[in-house]
Amino acid sequence: EGGAAVRGPGGRGAVLAGGLLLALAACGGPRTYLVNLQYRPGAAPEQQPGPLPSVAVNFFADVRERPDRVKIGTLTGPRGGTDAFIPARLGVDEVVTQAVATTFAKRGHAVKEIQGWDLTPANAQPAWGDVLVGGQIQEFWITGERAILNTKTTAQVRLKALAVASRTREVLWEGTVSAAAESTDVLFSDEQVAATASRALSRALDLFLANPQFLSRLKGVGP
Repeated sequence: EGGAAVRGPGGRGAVLAGGLLLALAACGGPRTYLVNLQYRPGAAPEQQPGPLPSVAVNFFADVRERPDRVKIGTLTGPRGGTDAFIPARLGVDEVVTQAVATTFAKRGHAVKEIQGWDLTPANAQPAWGDVLVGGQIQEFWITGERAILNTKTTAQVRLKALAVASRTREVLWEGTVSAAAESTDVLFSDEQVAATASRALSRALDLFLANPQFLSRLKGVGP
């Protein structure tokens, strides 16, 4: 979706490793599919009446317990062979960070992106912004299963998110959100895989960004 791309360590690694995987795939063996992940909110962010608190979005770290964090999934073929899914343009950490920042900006908040917050309320610095938002990608995985007649795709997402009023250190929202999505198609399509994965990601993000309790508490934070 819109907004400036957030470039972080995870994203650079994804691009470099992605190039290596594609080169290997060209020489034979398992294939690598590029998945274009996007955040598509269930409802368009509404412009809020001002004045609104400024928001600093800390880079969402990819902490998935996976031996290879470049991968975001696998595709198993009818004969048991396994191919890999990796992000096409931005890593999962970048997609999530950008989605959060863009959503607040569309609502009318002044937004900046930062790195270095340890997600501890006591260490929230007012100089960063009136509200500090951060979190982690704890799981993001796509499972594709190709059969003779169709392909089934399942995506699982689990995110940790935290929002703190920096001057008072009040926790406005804290929690872990999970979501899933699946699809079954006659023909395999990497676009369909991307749509299914993006749907799961969007559902998880909406549980945080559109949470009524969080939005209510956010209104009580003055600029």
